[in-house]
Amino acid sequence: MKTVLHFGSYRGICFDETDNDSACLPYENGIIQLKHLQDTAARTLKITGRIIPLKHANAVDADEDCFAQRLRQLEQPHPSDAPLKRYGLVALAGWLVRVVESHANLTRPPGLRVICNGRSLARHQSQHDGAFEIELALPAGLASRHLQIELALTGVGAANLLAWLGKALASWPFPSQLWARLQKHRLRYFKHRRLRLHTIHLDGQPLLDFTKRNVRLDSEAFRKLWNPGINLIGYFLNISGTGEAVRCAARAAQAADIPTALIQSKFPVSNRWRDEEFAGRLTEHNPHLVNVFHLFPFQWPNLNDHYGPTFRKDKYNIAYWAWELAEFPDAWAQYHRPFDEIWTPSRFTTEAIARKVPVPVLTMPHAIEFPVPTGNHRSRFGLPEDCYLFLFAFDLTSLQARKNPQAVMAAFRKAFPDPSSKTALVVKVLGAENNPRDFVSLQEAARTVPNCRFITDTLSRREVYELQHACDCFVSLHRSEGFGLSVAEAMYLGKPVISTHWSATAEYVNERNGCPVACQLKPLDQSHASYAKGELWAEADVDHAAHFMKRLVANPAWGVQLGRQAAADIRRDFSPAAIGRLYRRRLESMFHW
Repeated sequence: MKTVLHFGSYRGICFDETDNDSACLPYENGIIQLKHLQDTAARTLKITGRIIPLKHANAVDADEDCFAQRLRQLEQPHPSDAPLKRYGLVALAGWLVRVVESHANLTRPPGLRVICNGRSLARHQSQHDGAFEIELALPAGLASRHLQIELALTGVGAANLLAWLGKALASWPFPSQLWARLQKHRLRYFKHRRLRLHTIHLDGQPLLDFTKRNVRLDSEAFRKLWNPGINLIGYFLNISGTGEAVRCAARAAQAADIPTALIQSKFPVSNRWRDEEFAGRLTEHNPHLVNVFHLFPFQWPNLNDHYGPTFRKDKYNIAYWAWELAEFPDAWAQYHRPFDEIWTPSRFTTEAIARKVPVPVLTMPHAIEFPVPTGNHRSRFGLPEDCYLFLFAFDLTSLQARKNPQAVMAAFRKAFPDPSSKTALVVKVLGAENNPRDFVSLQEAARTVPNCRFITDTLSRREVYELQHACDCFVSLHRSEGFGLSVAEAMYLGKPVISTHWSATAEYVNERNGCPVACQLKPLDQSHASYAKGELWAEADVDHAAHFMKRLVANPAWGVQLGRQAAADIRRDFSPAAIGRLYRRRLESMFHW
């Protein structure tokens, strides 16, 4: 583990062996530091303990065995006594000890002062032996997520002065009686131990319980107060798959009440379309314990150039990676180095990456939730009202060969070769202007497909959902997917989906809630960007997909049934609340590290 997590500590509070059920402050003060607490408007602090009689605290007075040997040596007058007496040093030391020993604070029980985040809040002075309790509400300005509680003894100045004299004059050849008195005072902490601590509570939860033999700060009770936040770094402002991924993460964290800082990626991006959902919450700072980077693996060498070396210092750093093939590139395995662990959107991607990197790899799917459109939006997009509409949407930047729109068009052509059929295929294309050659080839393939319509306008996310809602079925005959956001979103809207039964979509599309299309795994005959020649991806069975298309048109009620189950499954397994619980569970597990 490269990162050490600090959630809390205490020092200067010692378990007391005298009575086995309390703690003491032998060196006058103890400090409890708590980090990453739940953000709350008010906090209460309660301290319980007791004052024990002096004769029990100063047990050494009843047993002088520790001094016996030295005292026997001093029974005879020391050879240096005469010069000391000549200069009056013995008389002066004796007088000073008697004056200090007569101070009231030496016999009165110590008091206790409570200091929180540098501000003195309470002073308790017990007049009698017995139990005591201090309870106070912290001022609103102190109820922060990081809290330092200092417990300081009061009324111990005389004991400390005598202890200093005993230490400073320990080697002086004083007469036996005076020397023994001074040495006893060196053990000042016996008097300090008169004030014993039993329990310390914060917001009703026990932080430290010294009535138990095994005292630990990382108790189950404190874990309930612990609430580490995350700094999410990604393309919040960009309309893209990676942008939507980090926005999904923000919604999940919000649903789980996890404190978050949202930071726009500083890496350049060619996508100029903006999403404004989180624009008002963006910040430049990363105050929380955990950094989660929604970036591409190959961007890691430039992290320090864009964020500086201190951005990751003393943080637990997580990379959120998507990958679409069963084999993670060997050359990318080194990219784990700046990170303590990797998160992925699917078990498929987790397995691919985990085989190549030596850090934990966990599955944290995308959270799917958005306002469901109402009304009929077909006219808004120029779509016919009396047709069964199949929709496929993709980004040309995500590699046309992987998204495989040609297979969708081939399946539709097989299912409905007659142009007069009451069906149509809608292909929503993002990034056509940035990939003109790919778009031209796509248009060429569509010439033989009856009733095929392209939508190339840049749509807001709300308009994309309205387009999905306006169509009857979503089709994705992809060769591989790391998650399949468009598939999951269509299911959330209650639409039947026809999807290749391989890679990440196979984890949530099944025969109960959709139409999983049979496929064969085939090696790539050439390299496509990061997908190397010879790696495997899927070729969907076009005839099987055409069969599903015809069946859905012939039996619309079956499609409604599939869509209803699809919506229920996505809402159960991929809601922000469900994914947020995964985040919180992982963050809480860090408490035990």
